Amino acid sequence: MSENEELTAKYFLELASTQRLEIIYALFKKQSSISEIAKQLEATIQEVSRNFGRLEKTGLIDKQQDRLYSLSTFGKMICMQTPSIGFISKNERYFKEHDFGNLPLKFIQRIGALNNSNSINGYSRIIEKWDSIYRESEEYIYNILIDAPYSIEMMDIIETKLKKNIKIKSIFSENVIVPKDRKKILKKYDFDKYIKNDTLEKKMTKNTKISITMNEKQAVVCFPFTNGEIDLSKGFYSSDENFHQWCLDYFRYCLFEGKRFREDIIN
Repeated sequence: MSENEELTAKYFLELASTQRLEIIYALFKKQSSISEIAKQLEATIQEVSRNFGRLEKTGLIDKQQDRLYSLSTFGKMICMQTPSIGFISKNERYFKEHDFGNLPLKFIQRIGALNNSNSINGYSRIIEKWDSIYRESEEYIYNILIDAPYSIEMMDIIETKLKKNIKIKSIFSENVIVPKDRKKILKKYDFDKYIKNDTLEKKMTKNTKISITMNEKQAVVCFPFTNGEIDLSKGFYSSDENFHQWCLDYFRYCLFEGKRFREDIIN
């Protein structure tokens, strides 16, 4: 085992304690004394003091004046990485069947931003959440679509939002799944005028495996199965700021990388 691996194992050992993690999270919010933390955790001062000693010895926390402790810079960095482990851990069963597809490394490294989210189970519930995101939008609606469930109801909502100058941007996978009567449904609407005035924007991408639907406040993201097939029967929803920013950043990345929309290759 290399020196780096030994150090990593050492720090994982220090974090392998519920109470030590609770201490780190508490100090991440503000400086505190041992007695304050003990009271907050409903633990004995002796027990908490022992864990403070271990964390200080490994350089995760520093002792300040007036018996207060704070996270070291190293401790802060560790604390900011734990949400990634938390997200994967609490969704262990999900990620036995799903993975991140072709998600760029820079987004995988930030996957902890999705930690404060709720899982959604069931295709109908995913579609219901999309519907509420559309209806509640006041500024924009952004989509990365692997499966586009066109319906009269959904198109009516889109038309209403476009008339209110709410921006709608959609990125379609080249292999997007659409209803057989899609063209018939679209004939009812004159969306071209909204494309011309930049209220509606459509792009296309070849390799996207991740579905996102979002407005200015909330988002839903769905990851593919391990075999690469999209799964819209399970996903994650949140209005958390970090969750939303992750989805927004990924959408903007895909929009920048996207190509001109081509109607002729959609089946």
